[in-house]
Amino acid sequence: MTKRFFAIFFAAAAAAALLIAGFNAAVDPFGIFGDRLFSWWSYDMTQNPRTAKIGYLDRCHENYDAYIIGCSKTSSFPTDRLNELYGASFYNLMMYGGDLYDVEKTVEYVLEHYGAKHIVVNIGFDELCDYENESDDTKGNLHAKVDGSSLLRFYAKYLFANPEYALDKISAYVKNGFLVNENRVFCAETGVYDKSLRDVEPISSLDAYLEKYPDFETTHTAISSMPDTEACLASIARMKALCESRGASFTFIISPMYANDLDRYICGDLFDFLTRLADITDYWDFNGYTEVSFEPRWFYDTTHPRNAVGEMALAFMAGDTDAYVPDGFGVHVTSENAAELSRYVRPAQEPSVRNREVPVPVLMYHHISDTFQSAATVSSETFRAHMQALSDAGYHTVSFAQLIAYVDRGEALPENPIVITFDDGYASNLEIAAPILAELGFCAEVAVIGESIGGGSEKLPHFSMEDARTWVEAGVLEIGAHSYGMHRTETRQGVYKMRGETEKAYVKAFTEDTQAVTSLIEDGLGVRPSVYAYPYGYHSDITEVILSQMGYRVTLTVQDGVNTIVRGLAQSLRSLKRHNVTEDMSPETLLADLKGLKAQ
Repeated sequence: MTKRFFAIFFAAAAAAALLIAGFNAAVDPFGIFGDRLFSWWSYDMTQNPRTAKIGYLDRCHENYDAYIIGCSKTSSFPTDRLNELYGASFYNLMMYGGDLYDVEKTVEYVLEHYGAKHIVVNIGFDELCDYENESDDTKGNLHAKVDGSSLLRFYAKYLFANPEYALDKISAYVKNGFLVNENRVFCAETGVYDKSLRDVEPISSLDAYLEKYPDFETTHTAISSMPDTEACLASIARMKALCESRGASFTFIISPMYANDLDRYICGDLFDFLTRLADITDYWDFNGYTEVSFEPRWFYDTTHPRNAVGEMALAFMAGDTDAYVPDGFGVHVTSENAAELSRYVRPAQEPSVRNREVPVPVLMYHHISDTFQSAATVSSETFRAHMQALSDAGYHTVSFAQLIAYVDRGEALPENPIVITFDDGYASNLEIAAPILAELGFCAEVAVIGESIGGGSEKLPHFSMEDARTWVEAGVLEIGAHSYGMHRTETRQGVYKMRGETEKAYVKAFTEDTQAVTSLIEDGLGVRPSVYAYPYGYHSDITEVILSQMGYRVTLTVQDGVNTIVRGLAQSLRSLKRHNVTEDMSPETLLADLKGLKAQ
């Protein structure tokens, strides 16, 4: 009886173990076994990027010939810009808290197994304080293929891991939505963080940003030494030598840090490391007390610079003089200039924000008419008086194209810039408003409703793209989108999701509507629109992400206020506020309103 009991017990235990192993292998929450059932690599990478990225690349490394490797700050270097710089196909092998041991082992693996032609290593100063710091044996460890540990033990650990990991993946898969969430923080195809939601967060004044993210004003405790300097320098030397032996290029980058975070690392060991590093390899240093390090809006948090900063760094490396790169940001360090470390001396006075931002009010008009009356109609006499008053007061109209050029390339704007906008696309915008604008040397943007282009009623006709062409080519008007068929309050409220509509159906509907109006404008004028004015100002995180992915650089609301446009920060062009102008508003009132908005 006892023997039979034990036989049954061990058979049941073996069956349970096999069941758990089969379940874990099939669901594969860490991307160890090829994730063939779900193929949801973004989830796997979120759990452990060290294991899942290797699992992903083992299947499709033929699509890549170059790798940028490092800690989480590495995600701020966009792969598309790296591809342009190197003429290569990059994959971002950033990992949570990746130390130089992790980086070195990963470099060895991609050179040996993937035949990498270009290696870029990026570090922050955190990684210089602890050469090897692997604290989690499930979500923070390297793949056994990479660190050379026992494959049998490695696979067994994940086969017989707690089934809750697999159950969590199934639950997340069922609930997974359009927007990035805690279960999906990676773009599997590029290896970078999915910042689609963070990168459409509207950003304006510095005070508002610091109120929202007060951690930027935190003072950190300084360190007295960096104990792993020798181990880190030796690791970098080995990586460079290995790249040379494999015929691959080697680039070393030091990532930028926010000034208050940088404070704690300033010590003799740091200066020793920086000077000795140049004897091993030339490197690009984007750290130090630069204009970037004192601008919180260029950071997601005190540790991670925004993608915009990574783009600046790569533009500097490429010698791209068209891109905006703040003065003093970036040094190509060689043994000849390694001892010049003045960038690590904190200035007595922080750089002023005034040289990198400008307040820009946006006015909102609709129809101009002397006969048709509505709350959204302004007479030709009133419109002319408004424009003349703006001109006399020293305002200069600018286009959204000029604002984009200011953000992207740092191109100067005139004094007292202001943007004039019209919604809907009425014929009166061409017949009455455009000549007045041209007479004063002004310009404006008109957001058109796709289904109304060239149509409308006899009392309220809408212009066609052909009608607008002359004014667009003259630089008086630029054309933006105001939806194709979502300018409604019935069934759907503007571009909002309808009651009972699934998220998948909603995303499809909004995407198709936007593509329709985009194509109409592009086909009619040969220019792809970059401005989207939300009908009634209704918008959501989903609409902002979709519009960003479709290339819309500017989004307009109807919220009252003035906008702060920041050089080098594309997000300062999102969810812009507009001041609504009405017929009963005198020129004096309009000017007083603008003065009041700027004072807020």
